[in-house]
Amino acid sequence: MDQSIVHLKTTESFIDKINVDRSNEVLDCFIKACVNLDAGIFEPMMNEDDIFQDKGKYQFLVSLKELFAEFRNENTVFFNVSVSDDICYGCTYGKPVKNFKVYSLKKDPNKPGRFINRGQFAFLVELEDGILKDIYRCLSYSLRNKM
Repeated sequence: MDQSIVHLKTTESFIDKINVDRSNEVLDCFIKACVNLDAGIFEPMMNEDDIFQDKGKYQFLVSLKELFAEFRNENTVFFNVSVSDDICYGCTYGKPVKNFKVYSLKKDPNKPGRFINRGQFAFLVELEDGILKDIYRCLSYSLRNKM
């Protein structure tokens, strides 16, 4: 398996239920968790037996918390996360990607009130007939800027 792809796969039981409303609810909740940099928002949407990114529920949530921690620290007073639609420019070329850009206001006595770009991350969202099939970390969403 390619180590550059972080995979968050929905369970077969979820897919088999063919519930478009539930798919939208899960996706909306996942996006909300990313915008708030808070994995706890997404936790209630996961069933105990869900396997995401080849990890159990709590292992996956820890990995999500670690990702979010990269963008927050003790010097952050306020942060803002914008979400935009993009596409993958790598292994799943052309598939839709949710791109999250993180800005923060730091405690800095020398530069008060200054927002800085903390970076960005993205997740590929795979839907089939409105049913959420897969969500996984995409590391190739910004390759077009390097071409």
